[in-house]
Amino acid sequence: MKSPDLFLRWPPSRPSKGTHVAVLWPVHVWPVIAPDQVPALNLFQSAILGLLRSGMRDLAKVAELLELDRDLVRFIVTKELQPSGWLDEHLKLTSAGVQMLDGGGRRMPRLVQQYAFQDAVFGHWWPRLSTDLPEIEPKGVNEKGQLEFLLQRGSGRTERPVVLPVKAPARADLAEVLKAWQQHRRDHAAAQAGGWVETLSDDVEFVSDEIEFCGDLQRPQLAHVWCEVYVSPGDPQPWLVSDPWRFVPAVKWLREPLQQGLHQFSTLAERMRRKLTPEADMGSMNATEWLAQLEIRAELGLSAMPHLNHPEHARLREHMGRVLRQRDRLRRPEPIQNEELNSLLTECGALMEATVQWMLERWPIDTRDWPRTEWTRRVLGDLLRELPLQAPLDDEVLAVLSGQKLKDTRLAIERRDRPFKALWVAVLLCSREYDAHPLRHLPARSLQWARMLELTDLRNKGSHASGQRLDRQHSLDMADFAVEWHEQFIPYF
Repeated sequence: MKSPDLFLRWPPSRPSKGTHVAVLWPVHVWPVIAPDQVPALNLFQSAILGLLRSGMRDLAKVAELLELDRDLVRFIVTKELQPSGWLDEHLKLTSAGVQMLDGGGRRMPRLVQQYAFQDAVFGHWWPRLSTDLPEIEPKGVNEKGQLEFLLQRGSGRTERPVVLPVKAPARADLAEVLKAWQQHRRDHAAAQAGGWVETLSDDVEFVSDEIEFCGDLQRPQLAHVWCEVYVSPGDPQPWLVSDPWRFVPAVKWLREPLQQGLHQFSTLAERMRRKLTPEADMGSMNATEWLAQLEIRAELGLSAMPHLNHPEHARLREHMGRVLRQRDRLRRPEPIQNEELNSLLTECGALMEATVQWMLERWPIDTRDWPRTEWTRRVLGDLLRELPLQAPLDDEVLAVLSGQKLKDTRLAIERRDRPFKALWVAVLLCSREYDAHPLRHLPARSLQWARMLELTDLRNKGSHASGQRLDRQHSLDMADFAVEWHEQFIPYF
């Protein structure tokens, strides 16, 4: 039985190898009239044909005269000029080659019906057009409600891709389709030329009037396009998204929006975590592979915190990423140095400090009417004790915080650059003037004032080279606490 949904899969140039996560990405498919690929000579084809017509037969000499790579010249001759019938096996121009070189073979682009693709998740237009829609039918639906596809009938291998939900409304935009056609043509030509995109010229002149929509502009067809999320060893990105058209291995116009919005797709993020960061083989990985796995884990952890994507919170994101990477690295069962635990605790403290600085910026108060004379421990203790907190400060915490100087507390509010305990007192005092301040509503089980104090002390001892030996598991528990402590404020961002 034919599925009512349209699933599209362009055949890969080679079977997908290694660990990957298959994704069905929704798109709005718009039929358009657009120029086809025009068989006109580019600059380098013309130059090579010109030299060969002069009687030269040594391709190495041709490459030298044109200051081109020898392999590139050989590729253009054997993969473009000869298959097009413009050169024979003796490197002599055919009549068709002479005609092309003299300009008689050029023609105006032929307008044909094609399909443009608008991302139905994020709304942008993909830089791809197609003259066909290669449909793939699902084998069925398993007991979990997942679509199953039989990709290799001989082996019986099936795939259960993650289906992204449709989010972005459809809109017709001819200017964007024109840009998509231009980029598609460049990428297609570069793929045919083995990736030498810089050598390809654009000989076709046309105006946007030559591209137009056809059909019902109010109701484009919804389809799901097959691609894969995978890891490429040595690539600076922790994970990549494949080009559905297979012109290039991966495309940033799918990866970048997905990196920003991965927190919206918990099923995909969880599948990526399980398949791209396998737990069982961590011990057998080399250092490079292991570090790549840590980067993926940190990226997936950050994807669950979309508030950190905002440029204003770059410092918070940086500290959170460091805590996640160092924590996972130190969980591996191998000898470590005490300095590594110190570094982890330092980053945990920096994460909590940056969180408090955000609160001071988000809920500031005016200190101009504060007294200029130093307050006593009793005065500050009474102020802190009277705060309308759901999680009151206990006597031990009050004894530590009431020793903060008035000047440091004022500067912590005004500049947000004081030591952590001064910042802590400052944000507590600011909570008095805001009914919606998170410190007035979060419970004791999550704020854990005493544990905050313990982490602060551990961090300070580590940063001052006290020589104290740190316990590995206790340090990892503190890292978990720092991450969870920050996460409780996410609804307030």
